[in-house]
Amino acid sequence: MSEDRLFFLMHLGHHAMFKLADKRCMTRLNISCVQLSALLFLQKNDGCLLKDLSAGLALNNSAITGLVTRMLNTDLVKKSPCKDDARSYRIYLSDKAKDILPKGYELLREFNQKIAATFSPEEMQVVTRFLASLTQVEDRFPEESTLDN
Repeated sequence: MSEDRLFFLMHLGHHAMFKLADKRCMTRLNISCVQLSALLFLQKNDGCLLKDLSAGLALNNSAITGLVTRMLNTDLVKKSPCKDDARSYRIYLSDKAKDILPKGYELLREFNQKIAATFSPEEMQVVTRFLASLTQVEDRFPEESTLDN
């Protein structure tokens, strides 16, 4: 494979994977993939500030506001004013969300197993290392990079 196709293939893979994941999440859980991600984050950070959820999901302010509004409207989360800062809100999992989470974990296990099934354990180590390295992509491209011009 030519290295000049990496970015293109990552784009296609991301699109295909998340299109399928969203479809399965809607079919089996009646929530979107990004809503499942929010539930998983909140399970470990219940009562976090809206800005913390935004950072945890790597979403900008308008996207996180829309996401939380949709989740409030479907009773997936509850919102409570922050006692330390009257301008802020804390986000909590609802009972409905807590009931969905085990099914969400099962769905993610199935996805991970099907993805991993086509690779040897050694190859999976490389795939995992590669994908983890993408989370640090900004470190590889300093601001003065020719990509920014």
